[in-house]
Amino acid sequence: MYNQALYISRKNVYNYMYGYVVVAIYLKLFAEVIRVLNGVNQYPRTDEGLPAHPIKDFYLINMVGYIYKTTNLLNGKIYIGQHQAKKFDRKYYGTGYLIIYAIKKYGRDNFYVCIIHKCYKISSLYKEEKKYIKLYNSTNKEIGYNISYGGTAFMKGRHQTEKAKKLIGISSKNRVFTEKHRKNLSLSRIGMTFSIEHRKNLSKAKKGTIGPRTGTKQTDEAKLKMSLKKKGIPWTQARRNAQNKRQKKG
Repeated sequence: MYNQALYISRKNVYNYMYGYVVVAIYLKLFAEVIRVLNGVNQYPRTDEGLPAHPIKDFYLINMVGYIYKTTNLLNGKIYIGQHQAKKFDRKYYGTGYLIIYAIKKYGRDNFYVCIIHKCYKISSLYKEEKKYIKLYNSTNKEIGYNISYGGTAFMKGRHQTEKAKKLIGISSKNRVFTEKHRKNLSLSRIGMTFSIEHRKNLSKAKKGTIGPRTGTKQTDEAKLKMSLKKKGIPWTQARRNAQNKRQKKG
């Protein structure tokens, strides 16, 4: 009698568990249908339309990066690129200037990104990027936003024409930098060192050229500013030596 009652209680527990599992599955399917109808992408999808696993595909320890495809939902144009990351970044659509311009024009909500290949070596990122750009023919302006076959910088080995150089020179003239931009430039050069070979090349390149400030004189206002700026700076031996060298040259 006791064994029979125990059997019935276990059977009831199993039935309840089975019922909960079935209900959970149906709720999950219902939520998936609602999500698809609303056009919301909870997880990145492959080209086959299969949802990526939220743990296995997001946190692959051995993955060093992936090849992705960004699609413009309005005109169907695509962009193929690589991204070095251990997990999928659904907010990363690419850094090519054409895709950036397109995102600004159409809005981020009209673009969809998915993983098309996972890479486990840095070297394979460049190889696979080239492969998929050629496969999708995304350098074709009617199909995609890629401007080269990837792997390396698209200007490597190329030279600017004289016309292009003149246009760059004209656009650079009278360029005004903000105070914030100047600070960032200054910070980016802190700790930068040049090799002896690089210094020699710079010296050779400047030989025979006239400096931009040659023959110009400082105004009284400029002299006063330089004087005030240097006040309070201690005279170290290195500074004295540099000053002596400048005086000897002068």
